[in-house]
This record gives sequence, C-alpha cells and structure tokens, in this order.
Amino acid sequence: MLPFQVFVAVYELKNFTRAAERLYLTQPAVSGHIQQLEATFGVQLFTRSPRKVVPTAAGEALYARAKRLLAEYDAMVAELERFQASLLGPLHIGASLTVGESVLPRLIGGFARRYPRVDIEVTVGNTEEIVEKVAVGALDVGFVEGRVERAGVERRPWLRDTLALLVAPGDPLADQAEIPVSDLKDRTWIVREHGSGTRAFVERFFAEFGLSPRRRLVFSSNTAVKEAVMSGLGVSLLSRFAARREIAHGELLARPIAGADLARSFDLVWRTGAHTPRAEALFSYARSWAEEADEEGVEERQGERGAAADGERPRA
Repeated sequence: MLPFQVFVAVYELKNFTRAAERLYLTQPAVSGHIQQLEATFGVQLFTRSPRKVVPTAAGEALYARAKRLLAEYDAMVAELERFQASLLGPLHIGASLTVGESVLPRLIGGFARRYPRVDIEVTVGNTEEIVEKVAVGALDVGFVEGRVERAGVERRPWLRDTLALLVAPGDPLADQAEIPVSDLKDRTWIVREHGSGTRAFVERFFAEFGLSPRRRLVFSSNTAVKEAVMSGLGVSLLSRFAARREIAHGELLARPIAGADLARSFDLVWRTGAHTPRAEALFSYARSWAEEADEEGVEERQGERGAAADGERPRA
C-alpha cells in the first residue's frame, strides 16, 4: 500500500476509520502512513478532532499532486501488466548443432528462470536448415555459426568462437605445438555435412591454403566427428566449445595451425520485421549473457549467472 493512497483515502473520506475500511487496513496502520508522510515532508497534513478530520493548507496542496502521482502509478502498473502478458506464450528457437549442443542449453537455463511464463521450444539442425525456418517464420530466432545470406533474414554477431585442429593423443602431429599447413595435405579429414556452418568454414580454410585432402569422412554430428578423431581415423577442425570436455580430459588434443585465423562468431538471426516481445527479451538476455562467455567459462560462469538472475538462426 502506497502512503499517497492512504493520504487520498483519508482526505476524501475525512475519517481515518472509513479510510481503513476502504483500504482493508487497520486504523493504526492508516495513522502510521499519515504520520510517515508528515515526518517526511515536515508538515502537518490534517487537523484531527473527535468528530472530523480536516485537511490543512499543506494537505490541500498535496492532494492534487497525490492524485496525479497515483494516476501515473496506475498507468505504469497497467503498462507493465500488458508487457508481462506479452511474455506469456511460446518462443520457437533454432540453433545450429554446435551452438545447440554446446552453448544454448546454458543460455536457455538462465533465460527460462528469468522468464518463467515463456514456453520455450528448441529446434536443432544445420545452419542452412535453421536459416530457412527463420526466413519462413517457423522459428522466432536462431543461433547459428555459418555465414548467413538469405533474403528476409537479418543477422547480428553474438558470441566469439574459435576452431581448433583436433588430433588424437597418439597422432604423429600430437607432439607439435603448432602444425604447419604442409603437414596436413596428405591427412584424412573428418568433416561435417554440407549445410553445416562448420563445414563451410572448413571448406574456406581448404581453399585459402590450397588443401585438397586425399580423403574426407563425412559425419552429420559433432559427437561422431570427435569419436572418429579419437579413434585415429583422421584430423578435424571443430569449435572449441564443442570439444572442450574432450580436450580437458586429454581425449583430444587441440593444436593451432601456423598462419591460420580460426576465429569466427556465432550469430543471432531473425526474420526481418518479425520481433515479438518474447524474442526481444531473448535478444537482450543473450547479448548480456555473451559479454562474459568464452570457450572455457561458458558452462561454469554463465550457468551461475543465469541462476542468479531473476530477457537474430542456422545449425553447424
């Protein structure tokens, strides 16, 4: 109960007891609110007698302003209630495989706790699939790792990612701190399928350095790629997010490639002109979430950050 609400009730009814009845308060509680206002402003607002309560000149001056303040307060409450109502309902999110498996669950965990009235549905696919679903309105927002070039779809860089050359611990390259490109020409490469953002990045890498692998083994999931490398079938370029656990446990070794820039970004994608309040809440939350995230800390630090808080899409 706001003190000004109590003041207006006493002013209009000229009686503390009737004001208490209107507001479902006790008479001492009403008196306490008035005394609080009088102490705050250093003026007497009412003169009291056994029969009536009469506003003082200060009370008369306060009444008009208090009514305006309460009208503004009511309007603010109504606007916030409309906003809260707009956050009630479904939010369809798409993610490329690397983002969907390795990053998005931590982000969504914090977002869901902050916005418990939003019903979240996540679709994971490769980058081309997610972008197409965003373009036709089947998804509200997407998180992708591939380059987005699709009419009607907008993008914004979201989270920095770095790829690493992955080799098995027993691989001949394992003892080298940095791998020359020349050592990769005759190797079997484990790659993702066409349509994957990671596959597109790897193909650009091959073109830039004139690599034409003698053999490629294609898998449609990051898990299968990692298992193939650990089995000694070949080498692969994969996001550090996707391989961080295997790298930490020594099951895979990550090596830089001499002269190669392996950095990229995960992007937010959305259909042009199709922002809902729920999507806007996710955009805002995702941007602040990404400010502290990195390959090593996204799980630990961002998981905690999301739990402590109360809110632009293809597959790799």
